[in-house]
Amino acid sequence: MDWMKISLYDNASPMMEQLTLFHDYSMLIITSILSTVSYMMIKMMKNNYMSNMILENQLIEFIWTMIPTIILSLIALPSLHLLYLMDELNNPV
Repeated sequence: MDWMKISLYDNASPMMEQLTLFHDYSMLIITSILSTVSYMMIKMMKNNYMSNMILENQLIEFIWTMIPTIILSLIALPSLHLLYLMDELNNPV
């Protein structure tokens, strides 16, 4: 199988171009999350030390609650923008 056949088709409209750009943007975010989590998991498995400050720290709990919120917002806002552009009937782009 040729790798070029796996990608999206050529853009036939400006809306499809926007959807392709959104796909690339979201895949970039997903790939960076996957690589960061994989790196941290490998690092934690190799680590032999345990600290109580990590387990009971309110700052780190706040941080790992806010980071996914920010990431979801970065994905949701362009998605909603495209959704409303696709819903417009006269001249979408």
